[in-house]
Amino acid sequence: MNRRGWLGVIAVVAAGALLAACSSSSKSTGTGGGGASGSSGSSGGAGTTYKIGVLIDETGLAAGTYATTSEKGVKAAFAAVNAEMHNGAKLTYVTADTQSTPAGALSAAQSLVQQQHVFAILPLTSAFFGAQPYLTKAGVPVVGPGIDGPEWFNQAHTNLFNTFGEYDENLSTTAYGMFMKAQGVTTCGSIGSSNIPSVTSAAKGFMASCKLAGLKTSTISTTIPYGGTDIGAIALQMKADGVDGLESPQSNNTAYALVARLKQLGVNLKVTLIAIGYGSDTLDSPATVAAGQGLGFTPEGAPIELNTPGAQKFKAALVAGGITGPPTYPEQVSYQAAQAFLAGFQAANKSNVSRQEFMTALRGVKDFDAAGELAPAKIDFSKYGGPSMGGCIWPVKLTGNQFVPFNGIPVCGTTVTP
Repeated sequence: MNRRGWLGVIAVVAAGALLAACSSSSKSTGTGGGGASGSSGSSGGAGTTYKIGVLIDETGLAAGTYATTSEKGVKAAFAAVNAEMHNGAKLTYVTADTQSTPAGALSAAQSLVQQQHVFAILPLTSAFFGAQPYLTKAGVPVVGPGIDGPEWFNQAHTNLFNTFGEYDENLSTTAYGMFMKAQGVTTCGSIGSSNIPSVTSAAKGFMASCKLAGLKTSTISTTIPYGGTDIGAIALQMKADGVDGLESPQSNNTAYALVARLKQLGVNLKVTLIAIGYGSDTLDSPATVAAGQGLGFTPEGAPIELNTPGAQKFKAALVAGGITGPPTYPEQVSYQAAQAFLAGFQAANKSNVSRQEFMTALRGVKDFDAAGELAPAKIDFSKYGGPSMGGCIWPVKLTGNQFVPFNGIPVCGTTVTP
């Protein structure tokens, strides 16, 4: 899934953590104004307002398009769930800049909790692990995509709720192999990284999935740094191995260069899946659109083009928030996190919910699908240590200036140890 490639960015950020300062800034935004003061970030009685602190990589190595669309996604997602909150309750938010560093994430989290008095945290950051020990000790609920480290599937961290289903990079889903086989692929290829272990782990997981589907696999190269484009030797090896199905958890720079070189060598790829790229940020770049023609990408859930009930509801929320194109990564995961907040408050089913009451209620939710956007996958928030989403993937192909879902998606498999 997209998160597999996103982990490469995380590791790059971690490597550069010492290059940035540790200070952070926060700004009050959000629908309906700021939440009331107090340690819980809420006010009592009917119409309770719960202020959520959003950690965003607004500056630093991970800043860019995703930082720009993060707040847009949160605003649209919170507006959508506020219409369904009990007893007139609503969510507001305030953001804080992590500066793309673990130390910055900690400083931002401390500011949100101690000065902004937030009820909970939504982490849209590559460096959340820097803030996790503090937030766990403080008993602050954290709801969002668990993309940055193993803290998300540690049972001692009872305040963390992973909307990726307690995703464990040590496990793989059979869905990739099933998909490749359905596309007529006979030999799978992938590419690792010389400096990002999680990228290589993702490549190994993909290859294991292909083997379980009875497909052949090529040698995984680990000689290219994340974002490197010196792919001549790797392309020759893939040609020699007969690769006709490629999946890349590497940087798009690396993936696009590899695809172009394979084409020059006369390699006929039946399908190519690239981890990062579904979203309006790709469509807004003519050069990227031209380079990505015919390539496959993997959204974080049902793409809005699939037109399932869940995708339709998601699209309506985006449009109401002024987002008209395919959602970027943070816009997708913000919606899923907002739906998880809604599920927790609905499960608590009372006014003026405390942090502990919210966490207990959400931990009891065992069939979360983000209002159908993750269907047929279901997240069981009571589980740790492995993906409970069922290992579903929703591949799309870039055709012209739009993403077109592959036939037969989603593809859902079981999880295995590579």
